[in-house]
Amino acid sequence: ISVIGLQVILKNNNRKNIFIFLLVAGIILLSWTMLKDRSDYDSLIYSEKDNFGKYLAVNLEGKIMGDYYVEIARNLPNAQLGIVGKEQLQNDQLKLIGFGPPSNSINDLFDFAKKYNITHIIIDDKLDVKSPTLIEIFYDESKFPFLEKIIDSHVEGFNQINVKVFKINFDLLK
Repeated sequence: ISVIGLQVILKNNNRKNIFIFLLVAGIILLSWTMLKDRSDYDSLIYSEKDNFGKYLAVNLEGKIMGDYYVEIARNLPNAQLGIVGKEQLQNDQLKLIGFGPPSNSINDLFDFAKKYNITHIIIDDKLDVKSPTLIEIFYDESKFPFLEKIIDSHVEGFNQINVKVFKINFDLLK
């Protein structure tokens, strides 16, 4: 049906030229928009995220989940894929776990953490659609006594990003 519609529209030579012009203009506009999005990326923030990933890869031990998975994974020395209930990346001191299923409550999130023996959670200041409760932890950590903040990116000298690392104390979690 669309081919027949195009044939009818393109019968007239004048319409054909307008159609081709609009098609080319549309392609150029879309290409420009995509290139603009790529060039707006802030290399300073990228560099700081990567350096923070290196810092975490060296200074953390245990099984962790949360934000900055890619930054840590990229900087994890002697990393291997392992399977413990789900795929993860690991070395001798650190195991990275994805966030798991979406959670809408703190209980869901920490039930998952307990099931997979996760020791640390990494949270940045961005709202995470998959686990919206994390932003509450980030900004009001005093409501969660079972979480001990062990790393704060600002305290460690990372000023372009805002990330906190918490150690989970399952004995205090009820």
